[in-house]
Amino acid sequence: MVRPYKCSMCGAGVRRPKYEWSGVLMAKGKKIAEPDINIRSYTAIKSRLGERHGKLLIVALHDKLTFQQRAQWVCQCDCGNFLITPVRYFTKDVLHNCGCEVHVEKERMRKIKHKASKIAWTRPGYREQYIGENSYNWKGGKYTGDNRKSVDYLKWRKSVYERDEYICQICGVRSNRENQLNAHHLHSYNDFPDMRLDISNGITLCENHHTEFHMQYGYGHNWAWQYEEFTGDLIARTA
Repeated sequence: MVRPYKCSMCGAGVRRPKYEWSGVLMAKGKKIAEPDINIRSYTAIKSRLGERHGKLLIVALHDKLTFQQRAQWVCQCDCGNFLITPVRYFTKDVLHNCGCEVHVEKERMRKIKHKASKIAWTRPGYREQYIGENSYNWKGGKYTGDNRKSVDYLKWRKSVYERDEYICQICGVRSNRENQLNAHHLHSYNDFPDMRLDISNGITLCENHHTEFHMQYGYGHNWAWQYEEFTGDLIARTA
């Protein structure tokens, strides 16, 4: 088969013989037809089928050429992935895997850095360089956030539950999947920091009554008299 080639600038054209192969190869269950390539280069390219470059095995010629009208290989990596790459990459010997080694190398370096950081953290005096007053986030020793996930707070909540025998002090319901228990501060957590871990300042309420209380009196600025007023209104309504 003969096809004309024309210059895009002057329009002059030449004719070069083209070889068209109608055979079909298989790669990953898909049919791959051989492209039209030059007779001279076809012999050299065809002879390289089955070659191995690192982890890549040349399986077949791809049915499409590059935008520069050059042939492309269909290669299979040892990891199982298929890769389409220009022939010139193997001529220059710049490709040896589908990219899987990059991920393996990154994972290896991540483990090395993680191990090195753990070793460094256990060295005497290393930890002290980044905690307390030496920390970049030091606020002068004043804690400004919510510390309700601390061990001391969890112990306080458990002590309140045990004192009240895990029963809501308003309706008498026990904890279940539909209605969880909450440890309520009679004097608010925000306004009375000295009473945050005082067991006498806590009381066990079911989730429904706890939510109803805060919907009526708000969050963050509560007093013990509000709880007494709330329970009094409930008794008056049920009487």
